[in-house]
Amino acid sequence: MKTITLSQPQALSAITVDREARTLRNVSFITAGPAIGHGFLVDGTMCEQVAASIASKKRGVKVRLSHPELAGGFFGGGTDGIEVMLGRAAAARVEGSQVKGDIVFGKYASKGPKGDMVDYLMTIAEEDPEVMGLSIMFESAEPEWDEAHNELARVSNVLSVDFVGDPAANPAGLLSKGDEMVKDKKGLAEGDVEATTAGAELVEGDVEATTAGAELVEGDVEATTDGAPGMSAATAAANALAADRKRREDIKTLATAAGLDAGWAQGLADRGISVTQATELITLAKENAPMETKVGADRNIESLGAAVGDAIAVRAGLFRPRKGIEAGTPHERAREFTGLSMIEIGRKYLRQHGIDPDTLSKMEVVTLLFSRIKFAQVTGLAMGTSDFPYILANVMGKSLRQSYELAETTWQLWATELSAPDFKQQAAQILSSAPTLAAISEGGEYTYGSFTEAREVYTLAKYGKAVKFTREAMINDDLSAFSRVVAQMGAKAKYLEDVVAYAILTANAALGNDSVALFNAASHANDGEGVLATAALNSAWAAMRTQTDLDGATLIQNEPRSLIVPVALAGTARVLVSSINDPSASLANIPNIWNGRLDVVEAPILDATSASQWYLAADPAKMDTVGVCFLEGERQPVVEEDEEFSTDARLYKVRHQVVAKALDYRGLYRSTGVAATTA
Repeated sequence: MKTITLSQPQALSAITVDREARTLRNVSFITAGPAIGHGFLVDGTMCEQVAASIASKKRGVKVRLSHPELAGGFFGGGTDGIEVMLGRAAAARVEGSQVKGDIVFGKYASKGPKGDMVDYLMTIAEEDPEVMGLSIMFESAEPEWDEAHNELARVSNVLSVDFVGDPAANPAGLLSKGDEMVKDKKGLAEGDVEATTAGAELVEGDVEATTAGAELVEGDVEATTDGAPGMSAATAAANALAADRKRREDIKTLATAAGLDAGWAQGLADRGISVTQATELITLAKENAPMETKVGADRNIESLGAAVGDAIAVRAGLFRPRKGIEAGTPHERAREFTGLSMIEIGRKYLRQHGIDPDTLSKMEVVTLLFSRIKFAQVTGLAMGTSDFPYILANVMGKSLRQSYELAETTWQLWATELSAPDFKQQAAQILSSAPTLAAISEGGEYTYGSFTEAREVYTLAKYGKAVKFTREAMINDDLSAFSRVVAQMGAKAKYLEDVVAYAILTANAALGNDSVALFNAASHANDGEGVLATAALNSAWAAMRTQTDLDGATLIQNEPRSLIVPVALAGTARVLVSSINDPSASLANIPNIWNGRLDVVEAPILDATSASQWYLAADPAKMDTVGVCFLEGERQPVVEEDEEFSTDARLYKVRHQVVAKALDYRGLYRSTGVAATTA
């Protein structure tokens, strides 16, 4: 085992080359800052999404030698992914401005078509780790923008982590730069980006930002720190992006002038080549291009994905006005595809990519659509949003989110929402109130008070289900039925939140800090009897109001806010809290003391356990009751798309991470709903 440490003084950590375990440890998967060659910034949120996606996969994600999807380019050819498989990327986590993790090589990587790649790559890592790096392939989500109008990429699914010579978003190769580029989860704004560490070079893109003492190259951008002359690192990063945008525009202009496809020019720009290199390739491409390079008139690939996706979404009913939902309007090009069957949409989609579909059978159309062929538009960092499988996944995601938002839950009326950064055990701390003030005699000294502390621990749980969209379903034009299934899964994900929250009440499990059941008359004074009526409410109210702090003496001024009942008691509860006169009184015109004092929470899920039990809960903003916890950055359920190789079906996995935990018994009360018996 050999450890390599970055020579720059800013380095935070080292790479570990463990030949015995066939593992490179603590390498950089992606670094925050400009993704040169791609026109966007990598920020803290993207880093968290990358780490979470890799960590969510049981075996990590695959690692390959370069991006086989991009091999061959305009002139055909290419490499099958099986030829360059190396192993798995795992143990992903965010450290500072980077996503770090481990590369575990498979035994097959020593016996592949390219020879012993394990020894080759490990030797480079030992001798010169800056000459190679890692580049992720990912499915993108809707991007965001920072205050300086820089695009911030968003990740829905990491597909692979690949070894490359010039990583677009890892300027220091496998090494740790050590700068603090991630300021918060909202993204990098101006002033929050440091371009590079001392002496570290940026990748292709004709822009190099350096610290004091380094020389400037093409692009005339100088970023300096620590008193060296020149502009700030933040300005350098902004200039780097501006120069990169100009490079991309110049390449597009050259390709257009040569009569070449704009999508192909986009691919050149995405791969990070310089304008000089692009000029040579464009000249070569023009000389070797077939006589006819276009099929159809409209080749606006840039808006194709949005147009097709919105047309499919229209068919799925996602733009219908719904109460509480901002449906928006479809893309202006969506009308080109509206009203067509899935196969007809697919044929038009292929024609836009320069493929004549008129001679293709339905099955051949589906085969092309479901394979991840990039046709004219390629990218070296991310799978494009115009991939047909991505378009379908995006529609499914919209359907899921819309149905989730439309579904109603009631747990948030009496419980607290929490978040957890990962699946490690979390602890909720419960502090006592401030110490009671003590009398001080004349000239006397102040005494110190103390706080009593308790805690409850919990761990996030993951729930999910996968559904298939087969070739046959697409040929039979069954997308509408399929999107309804995904929509139903969104509603069920919302319902799941009620399930885990109300299960805390019905299960009555022991609390962690005292090992006593949540509802316990002897120890917690929050479990009683009585049919839902004025007398029983009086007793329950008194029990909650007289609860004491953790010190066992100080009253906490606890006051119930919610009356939680099964459907069987909903009518009784509403009459009880809204009547002018006491409905329980035997005499008429007795004022109802509970009028307007409680909010009724009707929970059908409670009926399965008991039709008579009812509960009181304090205001969760004032007193801890139950916490419902979600994964940080993934509050709502998500859809992930994958291919089932054996059946050529697309798999759409719906995932939701949530857990509920009782935090403090003092904010809750339970009644059996049955009249007390007397001997």
